[in-house]
Amino acid sequence: MWLLTPAGVIETDEATGAQIGDPIAPVAPVNVTLTVTPGVVWIGGQPDSASPGSVTPYDVVTHGVLHAPIPVGFPILTMIEAGSAVWVDSSGITRIPFDR
Repeated sequence: MWLLTPAGVIETDEATGAQIGDPIAPVAPVNVTLTVTPGVVWIGGQPDSASPGSVTPYDVVTHGVLHAPIPVGFPILTMIEAGSAVWVDSSGITRIPFDR
């Protein structure tokens, strides 16, 4: 289970509530949202309240960045995974394809 907290994005054991690994500090810390796909947690956010957002994929095991931030619109409202893509609602819909 992945949670947005003041410390960043944390992975949490569903049975115990214990934190797993170090928190992930989002690249863009405003208006943060996330979605999880096999092996990847996708974190979206904006650098400030007036700038376009980006989505950054992180490895679910190492919590390391897998790709440079992917620019999307403003503001980021939500993200979901569907059909081998992450869909981002931000001043229009952005589709980010990925391999399973």
